[in-house]
Amino acid sequence: MKFLLFLFLAFFISCEKYNNIEKVDLSEKEVKVTFFHTTDIHSKILPFQYIPNMWDERLGMTPQDPQAHCDCAEGFIPEGLNCVVNSTPCGESNSCAQYTAQGKTICDTEYDACRQCLKDEDCGSVGGKKCINYQCTAQQSGVACTTSNTCSGKGECYNDNGSQYYGGIARLAFVLELERSKVQRSVYIDTGDMYQGAPIFNFFQGEPELRAMSYLNVDAQALGNHEFDEGVPNWIKQASNWVNYPLIAANYLFDDPYDYSNYQTPVLVMPYTIVSKDGLDIALIGIANTSSMVSISDAGNSLGITPEDVQGITQYFVNILKNQVDLVVIVSHGGLDVDQVLCRELTDVDIIFGGHHHVFTYPAQVIKNIEGDDCIVLHSGVDLRFLGILDVVAKDIDKDKPGMEIIAHTTRAIPFDNKIDELIKTTETIIGWGPEGFNGRVATIGEKKAMDQYSLVKDMLNDYEFEMKKLLNVDEVIGVSRDDLLRREISGASSPLGNLVSDAMMEREFIDVDFAITNTLGIRADLPKGDIKVQKIYEIFPFNNSVTTMSLSGVEVQELLDYVAHHSAERGCATQVQVSGISFTMNCRKGVAEDIIIGGQPLNDFGVYSIATNDYMADGGSGFTMLARVPSKTNTGIEIRNLVMDYIRKKKEIKLSDFEDITRIVPSR
Repeated sequence: MKFLLFLFLAFFISCEKYNNIEKVDLSEKEVKVTFFHTTDIHSKILPFQYIPNMWDERLGMTPQDPQAHCDCAEGFIPEGLNCVVNSTPCGESNSCAQYTAQGKTICDTEYDACRQCLKDEDCGSVGGKKCINYQCTAQQSGVACTTSNTCSGKGECYNDNGSQYYGGIARLAFVLELERSKVQRSVYIDTGDMYQGAPIFNFFQGEPELRAMSYLNVDAQALGNHEFDEGVPNWIKQASNWVNYPLIAANYLFDDPYDYSNYQTPVLVMPYTIVSKDGLDIALIGIANTSSMVSISDAGNSLGITPEDVQGITQYFVNILKNQVDLVVIVSHGGLDVDQVLCRELTDVDIIFGGHHHVFTYPAQVIKNIEGDDCIVLHSGVDLRFLGILDVVAKDIDKDKPGMEIIAHTTRAIPFDNKIDELIKTTETIIGWGPEGFNGRVATIGEKKAMDQYSLVKDMLNDYEFEMKKLLNVDEVIGVSRDDLLRREISGASSPLGNLVSDAMMEREFIDVDFAITNTLGIRADLPKGDIKVQKIYEIFPFNNSVTTMSLSGVEVQELLDYVAHHSAERGCATQVQVSGISFTMNCRKGVAEDIIIGGQPLNDFGVYSIATNDYMADGGSGFTMLARVPSKTNTGIEIRNLVMDYIRKKKEIKLSDFEDITRIVPSR
């Protein structure tokens, strides 16, 4: 009965909105529509420092230091960069590398043209090593430098000022409005996980995230698992106050969607919505996450949600809507694997926009469904590093089939890096010159709207940023890192940043244990070289996890590590934990841990071992039920975030060489 009431209400609201829209005849026409997509923003609404990887750079993101990758001493040239090593070796008169930027090749013949941009630094010759240390762009007035670097004594350049920042929802507001002005029809979709990943969430519990989204004219947003990190009452409060767009989740059945008083999720969430874009009618059906919400399948869970079978309920709504609309789109936070299955197994689904797994499917995947029709899948990364764009052309080809067919599509990605700030400054200058224009260039209506949106969101966020800095000095420098420390090791073994975290747990005063173990996914960002600020530590450890200690028998330790091997085997044999004081081999073929050494001695089944872990794992999170069964455990109340900051303050300087032991956990495939 509850489900029928829920369905009727959703259908009634959608139909009322849909029927009030004037119909446009698009028969026989090729209709273009542009979809804008973001996902897994994770509170990265303010620009942040980040270490771009090869895939980011292939999608056009500016690396922290382009020249750092052109190291002729090593002869390493990643595929994603236009770095070319000359035939002349490093140390001779010619430059060791050249960098192609915006179609213009920069080499030492143009060094003088850019030299004035290097301020007081002259890296042209360091210890007899010649090195290109600038990035140039072609402009009307000739060649202009956009970055300045300092040099090491190794004939390579690196950027030590951390000037490149990524993400930021004010940048998104600007780009969205600018791109909208270029197309006739557009749809903006977000696929959930707005929360958790930056200190602004820790202080304001999601208010600025949802408030910022309310300015962006969102057409629909799926529910992510992190929306409930501060509890259902907090989510209801924030969504009720700020959300002015459809929140959709067809696979959630709420205990009482009308009851606001008992903190059950109210009728803020509907299974679907229908949007009309200049005559093109599009059904947007929501899929919320279930895989990461451990207790959601329990009867009477605290969320007040009963999860429905994803495939069955989605096809149910597709069948209801397909004859009313031109395109059927799924807005999913189920994860890439779920989305791929839905594409294959469902009928009459045109596109799935997804999230949860933090990947960018570039170009968008095209999967054949059970009837041989194409289904497009697009995931657009994480942390607002990119805006994913899908340009679609649709046409009503087969009169016997409902809706239109997509006859062409292209995928684009716009990276949110400092280039966006340069574009904003240029736009602001053009607008400032008014109708006379700047160098013959007059601002368009779209540019003016984009600038208005940017200013609106930026001004709103400034208030939160100011309040946050009164509560916590996020710019406090607690140490320096001489190298990048990554949270994942490419071979799947223990990682440098994971080693640092687990070492910090082991060495903490009053935590006297045999070994430490923490989950890899609890470490949410890499540590870039340079000054280490409190802001970055909050990004690495957004969760308020604390250290819990307990004792395990040797048999229980074996069970724990066997689970790690089995769990990691499902993820390409990449370790799902980080450790200190213990080493072992993950036999991913058998799903067991082998060669376990604790404190320099082989594991003794009859021994007793004290361990330190985080409270999330201690309570059985991520499937660690063997830890939840331990009857006696102590939550120390020491937050891992604070523990790591104290550790860095004590060491003052972090070096990769201190934490690059990847033999603590050795994957065996």
